[in-house]
Amino acid sequence: MTPPPLFKHQQKLFDETWELPSWAYFLETGAGKSAPAIHTAVRLFELARIDTVIVVAPGGVHRNWITDEVPLHCAIPWRGLDWHSSRAKAQDRAHAALCAATPLRWFAISYDALVTPRGRKAVLALITGHKFLLIVDEGSRVKNPTAERTKKVSALRQLAAYARLLNGTPVSNSPCDLYAQMKLLDERFWLRHGIGSYTAFQARFTVTRKIVVGGEDDSKAPDGARLTRVPIVPLDVDGDAYEQLDLREILKPAEIAAITKAPTLTATPATTGRTIEVIVGYRELDKLHAMIQPMSTRLTKEQAGLNLPAKLYQRIVFELAPEQRRIYDTMRKEFMVELASGALITAPIAMVRIMRLQQIACGYLPNPDDLEGEPILIPGLKNPRLTQFLEWGEDIGKQQAIVWARFTHDVDSICRQLGPAKCVRYDGKVNEKDKAKALDQFRGGDRQFCVAKASSMGMGLTMVNSSLSYYYSNTFSLLERLQSEDRQHRPGQHHAVTYVDSVAENTVDEKILKSLRERHDIAARVTGDQYKEWLS
Repeated sequence: MTPPPLFKHQQKLFDETWELPSWAYFLETGAGKSAPAIHTAVRLFELARIDTVIVVAPGGVHRNWITDEVPLHCAIPWRGLDWHSSRAKAQDRAHAALCAATPLRWFAISYDALVTPRGRKAVLALITGHKFLLIVDEGSRVKNPTAERTKKVSALRQLAAYARLLNGTPVSNSPCDLYAQMKLLDERFWLRHGIGSYTAFQARFTVTRKIVVGGEDDSKAPDGARLTRVPIVPLDVDGDAYEQLDLREILKPAEIAAITKAPTLTATPATTGRTIEVIVGYRELDKLHAMIQPMSTRLTKEQAGLNLPAKLYQRIVFELAPEQRRIYDTMRKEFMVELASGALITAPIAMVRIMRLQQIACGYLPNPDDLEGEPILIPGLKNPRLTQFLEWGEDIGKQQAIVWARFTHDVDSICRQLGPAKCVRYDGKVNEKDKAKALDQFRGGDRQFCVAKASSMGMGLTMVNSSLSYYYSNTFSLLERLQSEDRQHRPGQHHAVTYVDSVAENTVDEKILKSLRERHDIAARVTGDQYKEWLS
């Protein structure tokens, strides 16, 4: 099969970079990053500069390279294998055959598999004595400089003749995400700019402030709890700086938990708390953008001239039921709530409280006696969020739609209400074989709804058979939101794509959307995109 021609922007990218040892494709999701990477591999193979391509990608996404992308875009004979954790003899035989193959060899492995001894052994068997191109797909997965996966991918990069990093959202959370990604491509990248470490990078581009955490007790808090006190203060820094609105969002739950450990409360207000330094803003982002330009290409779909249909955003707002509102407001004010059953739910830590509030707005709470078990449903509640979704599902007629949900219990509830004849499921509870079957059923039009988690299905898949997305609940992750949106908004889509957000009035739902929009502004300034409001 003759590969389709590259789009104009893809051809330009290929022409300008195929011979370079390292390059970052910071093309917006849906602008087509894989095609120029595959054409680069073909050209290098034809010139005898490589004979193998190693693709490292998120689990599930790595498979698409072998099943979809390479068959479509590779113009020469090739042989490939997508690696999984199974010890099946069939896979071992396929790996042995790939090692002995003479056409261009493609080997795709997930980040999680690469950190295992068996996965590394499989990669080493292919690259020892060979010249290879390393493709790091969804490069935001290596944004943490100290993570084991970052170290393993970086070690692999040192052995590769060529490397390409593909990432549609290079700044998924903060400008600091760029440090590890660019260092992976070139070990000395930041040194050439006078930045010798991650600490030095943060000192150059971030604004920090010392705050006191856990310094006051609250008589309303349950025994053994210590509230997290994080003041919101004005930022008074010269230069190009951006302030986060709520510093609590900076701290990860595990970090807060470690910081706020405290003995049982006593009548005497204890201690002065612990002083820590947190990032409250960013500076010199224009200079950061200029630094990464010589080794990266950033294009949005609009800049690439793809002329894709519009993105349309809607909100469907509903009110919490009376008992649901009472429980929500109690948790918000008191950090704890007692249910009619006598169960006591607490959330003294700010980030945990945000999650609990979102769960209440979805109609339930986790069981305090079994956090992994069935949640506690709010007594007598006819879940208004679920009711609203089902009514929307009736209104759209026979149109296909992807339904995104944050919590497993929400996916359970939606699938139970829709039934297996109308929907397929795609999340961590579905094995790889059934995920592939689910995609075939949805793409083929046999099922109207695909109910998924963005963390499971938000990357690397093309779902242009549908132009409707319903966000039953959101996460705080900008990366997951942008990636999930672009499953449908990409070449091959001929209709405007509509994104519907379910929002409980006067709840954390509204703050989540606001937070996502603010973080997008930071990302746009670093990657050079024009500011555009989204989720308005």
